[in-house]
Amino acid sequence: MYLKENVVPAFRAKRPVPYASLPAIDEELSRSEQSGFLTPVNFSDWATPVVAVRKANGSLRICADYSTGLNDALQPHHHPLPLPEDIFIKHAGGKIFSHIDLSDTYLQVEIEDELRYLGHELTGDGLQPDPEKAKAIMTMPEPQNISQLRSWEQSISMAVSSQT
Repeated sequence: MYLKENVVPAFRAKRPVPYASLPAIDEELSRSEQSGFLTPVNFSDWATPVVAVRKANGSLRICADYSTGLNDALQPHHHPLPLPEDIFIKHAGGKIFSHIDLSDTYLQVEIEDELRYLGHELTGDGLQPDPEKAKAIMTMPEPQNISQLRSWEQSISMAVSSQT
């Protein structure tokens, strides 16, 4: 990544975070510093707020919100990510899938017989809905009258649209 010419540094103050989250955030920042991923500084012309995101496995990921200034200062990146549909088609018929977590700038690869991705499950048998995502629909009570049916259809429609 390269900065655009004549860019003025953007310094954004931190955002408030819930007090209950502070120990976990401090612990993750200390771990990142000890691993050499972060280096403390006393002063910088650039600063961006951080956002703490709870990962699916319960651990915490510290993310920087570069939309507050740095993104606008960078030259555009010309390597777009593939669309989910392209990924699913390309991996149709696959038997072994890998999961790569790019956190902390190193790769963690897990080889799985199946892989959950974007509300779907890729398996050797093909593309299936993620069972955890489909559970709410599958466990809904059967409608007993027209009003419940309309409500059920609306709930299904909302659940499906949230998956895309």
